[in-house]
Amino acid sequence: MIVSLKKCRSIAYIMVVVVLLICAPAPALAVDSAELVKHSKLYDGKTITFTGEVIGSVMERSEGVWANVNDDAYSSQGQILRLAGFNRGQSVLLPKGSADVIKRAGDYDNRGDIIEVRGIFREACPDHGGDMMILATSVRVIKPGFTITHAISARKISLAFFWFVAAVTLALLWRWRRTRVLSRRR
Repeated sequence: MIVSLKKCRSIAYIMVVVVLLICAPAPALAVDSAELVKHSKLYDGKTITFTGEVIGSVMERSEGVWANVNDDAYSSQGQILRLAGFNRGQSVLLPKGSADVIKRAGDYDNRGDIIEVRGIFREACPDHGGDMMILATSVRVIKPGFTITHAISARKISLAFFWFVAAVTLALLWRWRRTRVLSRRR
């Protein structure tokens, strides 16, 4: 009788493990926007993980919070930006309240938070105008954004001063010539 009870427990444990493995969520595929655009039909409706910099405005709407997340070469650069390709990213609809973790969006003066979004990719979402987007289920900040300092070039200041002096000199010469011509006519 003890042997059969042990067998029953073993079978029960195995069944619990199998059920947990079957019911566990599938790991999200980590993809970039180039891959999503290139193989949009393949990823449509799949759960993905997308990482990039929040740029522009984070807009709260009735259905959630919209954010544009860029994953181009610029989003991974530090304080000094170098030309490196083109801009690319995805529109992301975040659940209400989840966007509170986003503290800074990128623009000329700011580097936006680098976030990781997990959600369902839609090639052409019928509920949102047929746009390609990610319907996020979770978001987390990987790296906080920061203010970008813009150095003023001494060369540019010198050139600006030179062209200012040249413009003022030309204006004075034009005025002097004009008054001279008008005084001769009298």
